[in-house]
Amino acid sequence: MPIDEADRISPDAASDSRRRSRLHRVGAPKAADVVADHLRRQIVRGELKEGDILPPEPRLLQLLGVGRPALREAMRMLESESLIRVRRGAKGGAVVRLPDPNVAARSTGFYLQARGVTFADVYQTRAVLEPAAVFVLADRGTAEAHQQLRQAWEAEADSLGDDHAFAHASARFHHRIVELSGVATLAHLSGLLLDITDRATLSSLRSSATGPELRARHIKRAYGAYGHLVGLVEARKAGEAELFWREHMMFAGTLLLAQGRGESVIDV
Repeated sequence: MPIDEADRISPDAASDSRRRSRLHRVGAPKAADVVADHLRRQIVRGELKEGDILPPEPRLLQLLGVGRPALREAMRMLESESLIRVRRGAKGGAVVRLPDPNVAARSTGFYLQARGVTFADVYQTRAVLEPAAVFVLADRGTAEAHQQLRQAWEAEADSLGDDHAFAHASARFHHRIVELSGVATLAHLSGLLLDITDRATLSSLRSSATGPELRARHIKRAYGAYGHLVGLVEARKAGEAELFWREHMMFAGTLLLAQGRGESVIDV
């Protein structure tokens, strides 16, 4: 809504006092923040490429119009975000790096652990994300994406006799479903939770209350479910594939989160 003359700040003393009070609470951004934001945008927009070396400090000071303390603080901020790598020595300098999903995943894990988030909460999130990704993959996925999902499933066969290897392979297969759907945001969220899911799967398979024969049956059933899903996706039976995967996730959840594991706070 445009500002009317009546809405403008009154010049009388009382209004002027209120205006100063309001303006006093609005802090100007620090020079270091401004510089970091400027360089960060250039990196994520691709204006600065992976491996580019930023100009020497004297040139940066001249280009950015800030003091040395502000520039150095901005560099520390970007380095902590893994967006630059500072090389020391005569041939040193700030080298541009692309955003690292592993850094984001670690930060997410630390945040969730600090908030007391449980394995059950993380699993429920995946149980919501994955069936939706399955539908998209079956409905709109390319033949190449379907083939890659089959290859991911077939590659798991080598891990069937090794609980540890199957836990990792299973987590990767779940992530691959979302990744191959082509929905970048879903894939990113899935990637952030991948390591946590991996740990939960391994913890379940190693449970002392589950004997080797029962573990082997669970693994065989999971591997068979993955193969059935691949077939539904390749046949482009999107609705059936989504429903099947939702039911599978519910069943798998009863095993993964049994014996109090669901109530355990995640540990990164």
